[in-house]
Amino acid sequence: MAKQTEITINIKKGISSVKNKLESLGFVEIEKYTGIDNYFTTISGEISSTDYKTLLDSSIIIRSFSSKSKKDKTNLMVYKNKSLDKNGVVLSEEKISTTVENLDNTLKILKLAGLNNWLSLNQQNSFYKLGEIEITVGTVKGLDGTFLEIEEYPSISMLSPEEKIEKMVEIIKKLGFDSGNDYSVKKAYMLFKKNLEETSVQEKRQ
Repeated sequence: MAKQTEITINIKKGISSVKNKLESLGFVEIEKYTGIDNYFTTISGEISSTDYKTLLDSSIIIRSFSSKSKKDKTNLMVYKNKSLDKNGVVLSEEKISTTVENLDNTLKILKLAGLNNWLSLNQQNSFYKLGEIEITVGTVKGLDGTFLEIEEYPSISMLSPEEKIEKMVEIIKKLGFDSGNDYSVKKAYMLFKKNLEETSVQEKRQ
């Protein structure tokens, strides 16, 4: 799969409010899923100060999710090949995945091989569509607010990553959500940093 560009924002509102806004604008929910991503890194030793790109470049994700349209769980092994600019903004991403038949054994193999399971990310996502625009709305356990993602769509596919981001930011602004200026929110790294902070506070109290 070729690299695709998307933007991700964090909205300081409940997910019901965000969904209602999208539906009032004509967006229709086409799918829904609940899942967990287990991140494993090949980096040994302490990783608390590891930067985002280094950590993600060294990580394999074991993804398990159930969807509204499919009764059985889907299990995947995923690698995300990201391109970032000098400011750390994600310009594009290639997702490489393969089906996992036995989830428990796969997790066990990675742990026995010495990989570090540095994060478990639980999320719920709903997929909305209007014309060629598809928007993902979701929540992450342990993080506040609602996350909204827009992937590149056919009519902008020939533009540069920077131009694609500009077009998708325009859509966000037209939707009227107060999203701040960060259009490259990194959910996994955000939760990772929050978990580190909470662990540090607990250790200081002991």
